[in-house]
Amino acid sequence: MRIFTSNLRQLIQGFISRPRHIYLAIGITFLLWMSFFDGNGFYQQYTLQKRLQQLDEEKKYYQNEIVRLEKAKKEYADNPEVMEKIAREQYFLQKKGEDVYVIKPKK
Repeated sequence: MRIFTSNLRQLIQGFISRPRHIYLAIGITFLLWMSFFDGNGFYQQYTLQKRLQQLDEEKKYYQNEIVRLEKAKKEYADNPEVMEKIAREQYFLQKKGEDVYVIKPKK
């Protein structure tokens, strides 16, 4: 045990006594700090990249929805029969003198 501690002590003394080793140790410590503990470390970059991919997928979905809804809007605006059908089925609108009965299925 004593041999191990003396060898370790000599190794540390030799490492610290040379200035280039100190710069190397400081450089490695700096790189480790910047890589793992900094706010822009590897984990932070990974989570931001995942979030960016998720937002890109949502953007594509909503762009497709906009195109689909604009197409439906043009179709509805051009065809009064379709507008009447939607008004009756979704909004329960009725003509004058007409009774509307809504039948809901049992759950």
